[in-house]
Amino acid sequence: MAIGVLILAAGRSERMQSDKRLLPWRNKTLVEHAIGLCNQVGLDSVVALSDSSEDDAIYTRLRKSDTTLLRVSFTRRGMGATIANSIPYLPSHWTGALIHLCDMPLVTASTLQSMAAALEKHRIVVPSYVEKWGNPRGFDRSLWPDLAKLSGDVGAKELIEQNRDQVFVYETTNSGILIDLDDRASYELWHRLEQENDQ
Repeated sequence: MAIGVLILAAGRSERMQSDKRLLPWRNKTLVEHAIGLCNQVGLDSVVALSDSSEDDAIYTRLRKSDTTLLRVSFTRRGMGATIANSIPYLPSHWTGALIHLCDMPLVTASTLQSMAAALEKHRIVVPSYVEKWGNPRGFDRSLWPDLAKLSGDVGAKELIEQNRDQVFVYETTNSGILIDLDDRASYELWHRLEQENDQ
C-alpha cells in the first residue's frame, strides 16, 4: 500500500492580511511545516498551488523541498474545485490519499501516521476529537473519480455522507484536527501558544 498526502495550499487568504502559507511556524513557514510533517512520518506529499502568477514566487521557494508541486486551475472556486483539479495528477502508485490543509499545523505526526495506516484498511478515514470530526481526511483510490467531480467550497462532505457506512472514524487525542488558522487572530493566538510550549 502506498498512501500519500495531498496538501492544499492554493489559497492566500485575504482575511490573514498576508499570504498565510508563508507565515512563520517552528522556524519554517506554514506550508513548509506541512511538508516537513509528511516527511517526518515517511509519507510522500503533493502540494497543490494555484496556477496563477501570484503563486510563482512560492512555487520557486518550494521547488527544492522534498515534495511534488502541482499548479492547479480554478482554485478561486473553492476547496472542492482545488481537490477535483488535483486528483487526476496524483502519483499513479498511490493507493489512497490524505487531504491535509496547510493552515492546520497543530495536526501531529502521530495522527497523520495513524490515519495513513487506517486508510490501508478502510475506504474513508475521518479523525475525531471528543466526537467532533476534523481534518485531514483520507480516501481510497477507488473514490478518486468522485473526488474529481467536486466543485465549489464544500469539500468532500457530501461524498462522505453518501458513503457513511464505509467511514472509519479515527478517535484521537490531538485537538489540532479541529483547529485551522484561517484569520489573523487565530494564527497569532496559536503561534504564541506554540512558541511558549517550545520554551
